[in-house]
Amino acid sequence: MPGIVFLGDTSRTVFRTCAALALQVPISFSLSKAYLGSLAYLVLAASVCAFLLYFELIRRIGPARASFSFVLVPIVAIAISVMFEGLPLSGYLIIGAITALVGNLFILSQRVKPSEVKKTV
Repeated sequence: MPGIVFLGDTSRTVFRTCAALALQVPISFSLSKAYLGSLAYLVLAASVCAFLLYFELIRRIGPARASFSFVLVPIVAIAISVMFEGLPLSGYLIIGAITALVGNLFILSQRVKPSEVKKTV
């Protein structure tokens, strides 16, 4: 699995670099503390640690139940945007977050018979 992720990331990077060069879009980045701190967060916390935690979650509860953790991604993104970017909370955002959480709770609270569980590791 990590090999597939690496291949996808690498091919995406090559494609986007070629597209930027073909469209004559300048490739640049900032050396500011804010930019480098954000980049470090994305590399370490949002990518490396998140994958390790997700694989551990798969090991503990199985892939089917672990996949529901992705429902939380937009909720976390909205919370970060509210805290750090000043995103105003709207009724739609709140209703969407509550709907996602209630759906997750409903699905994950259902009992699974041991005969229906397949060993993944």
